[in-house]
Amino acid sequence: MKKNWFHISIIVLFSIVVWTIVTLSDNFYTNVYLPVRVKVDNPKYALSYVSDKFVIVGVQGEGWVLSSYYWGANRYFDVTLNGKKKETLISTRDLIKKNHVFTSNVNVVSVNPEILKIDVDKKIEKEVFVKPEYDLNLKGDYGLIESPKVTPIKIEISGPASIVRNTDSIKTDKIVLVKADDSLSVKAGLELPEFTSSKTEKVTVTFNIQKIVDKRIDNVPIKIIGAGKNNSKLLIFPDKLSVVVRGGIGIVGRMEADDISAYILFKDALRDTTASLAPHLSLPQNVKLVTFTPEKIDYIIKK
Repeated sequence: MKKNWFHISIIVLFSIVVWTIVTLSDNFYTNVYLPVRVKVDNPKYALSYVSDKFVIVGVQGEGWVLSSYYWGANRYFDVTLNGKKKETLISTRDLIKKNHVFTSNVNVVSVNPEILKIDVDKKIEKEVFVKPEYDLNLKGDYGLIESPKVTPIKIEISGPASIVRNTDSIKTDKIVLVKADDSLSVKAGLELPEFTSSKTEKVTVTFNIQKIVDKRIDNVPIKIIGAGKNNSKLLIFPDKLSVVVRGGIGIVGRMEADDISAYILFKDALRDTTASLAPHLSLPQNVKLVTFTPEKIDYIIKK
């Protein structure tokens, strides 16, 4: 029984090989996609525009021959320019013949596009800012305390003047953090404008992630800013506040009453008719105000 299966397998395999040989001996039509690859020989100039990314060539020939264009080495539509002309129009069909892209036993039926437009421009360099692109999904009560810091914050790019002059900033590749619960630094690639380059391939993006907490701070002194006419004074009751703030535990945990600026402007009292004012508050960076008491401060103008 095993011998029979072996003989059957040999026959099936032989049949497939014969069928493949006969089939691929026939003529076929197919489209070959050639990526456009442009080289500018003059180092003072750079590529700034290419009308098409691919040249699509409709070809006809024996299956054996055409299969090599799919399974063989990568093939490109190569163009070399000297940079002397700002705009170049290229006949794709003529260049295919000139560069012998296809062998003589392959018939080129169609080429799309027929004309390829390529622009070059003077090459310049410029420093641009790097902005982080990120998507954060942090764990529980954790939060981003401040804007991510990028190192280096500026990099130099080079390329065609028409593009580089209009570029002031670039983005990093998107950084995705899932259930992060601690500060960390991430290496990120750069999204450069088309036809530009940079010697800097990656930057470091640092995320300050901390547990978000609330803290009550009592006895925050209220200052009086400004002065009245004729040496008049502003007396306030009470002269201290209780303030609840929210922020990262590393920042809020160290805060004291002196870290909060609470004040009343004398000129506000001169315009007021209710004998009570809401104090102004100024908090450290990356700290949010939750509430404060009392919300209104009584006052007397003493002359």
